[in-house]
Amino acid sequence: MPIRKEFASAALSVNGDILDGGVVAPTLKSGKLNCAIYGRNGVGKTTFACQGNGPIALISIEPSPTGGARSVSDRQDITVYQVAGRYLTTPDGRLESIKGSEKVLAVIDALKRRFNAGQAPFRKVVVDGISSWNDVILSEVLGLDYENMPAILGRGKVSADQYIERGERLVRYLKPLLDLPCDVWVIAQER
Repeated sequence: MPIRKEFASAALSVNGDILDGGVVAPTLKSGKLNCAIYGRNGVGKTTFACQGNGPIALISIEPSPTGGARSVSDRQDITVYQVAGRYLTTPDGRLESIKGSEKVLAVIDALKRRFNAGQAPFRKVVVDGISSWNDVILSEVLGLDYENMPAILGRGKVSADQYIERGERLVRYLKPLLDLPCDVWVIAQER
């Protein structure tokens, strides 16, 4: 496809080649990186997202007992915050007092407070399980217990307004996370 004449002169440099207008990467302003990863189960999304130097916060929103974090269990620089649609048991045997979106938002709020206080607790925050979080949010919208919610909700069980509410909540919940002054990676699983 030919370049339109009015754009050609703006794109060409001294030598007449657009490639001469590139800059060496280190001269670019370095900033935070927000990234989304989407893929099938078991392809290495969590391992990839947790690459790089820590410390890294991994907010794992998965129904499995390991929270989907087994692939990075050898990393001492990763702190895992496991979230589920049910109340989880703490390492000392107590039942947690919050679950689901409330727990995710509490973790995000605590991170925001630490950063605002001048601390930098993590270089990267990874949210592993946007797809699972979407399920948790839908159960909250429907007022259903996540553990007893059917895997497939039949036709007519969820209204268009309820699906819209789920989407709006997810966007609203993600905003303060993406505003953190560190790299933020979110992982979604293909279904």
